[in-house]
Amino acid sequence: MEIIRADHYATCFGVERALALTEEALKLNNKPLYSYGELIHNNDVLASLKDKGLEIVEDLEGLDGSNLVIRSHGVGQSVYSYCERNNIRIIDATCPKVRRIHKIVRQHCDDSYDIIIFGNRNHPEVEGIEGWCDKHVFIYSDLNDYKINHISSER
Repeated sequence: MEIIRADHYATCFGVERALALTEEALKLNNKPLYSYGELIHNNDVLASLKDKGLEIVEDLEGLDGSNLVIRSHGVGQSVYSYCERNNIRIIDATCPKVRRIHKIVRQHCDDSYDIIIFGNRNHPEVEGIEGWCDKHVFIYSDLNDYKINHISSER
């Protein structure tokens, strides 16, 4: 087998947007800028942003009055509520396509549909999607996991 590496490759537009918003916020704000979790999956880019002043946090406690970037993968609804209650200014870098999924999940959850998510339960994007529905959420790693656990429970 031959592996051919592309000469040119790039990030998706959601990541490009998140980077642009973060770079702009770092230039404009004299307050510390925090990112709730890693903004993107790229250690070199994250190191560069940290050098410019971005601080990555996994906990929002103690950030009252701060500026917070929401990562491109998005977060659950509770994070927005927490920020509002604690006067944390949000710079929402959630990918627009991910944000659309959040809205669909919220609407279907409100209409009492079961929400089935295929993905890694510990991935930030899956956690964010799950966070837009407070009930009837099922997360499966793959189709086989779904067949074993979901379909068999309906019998």
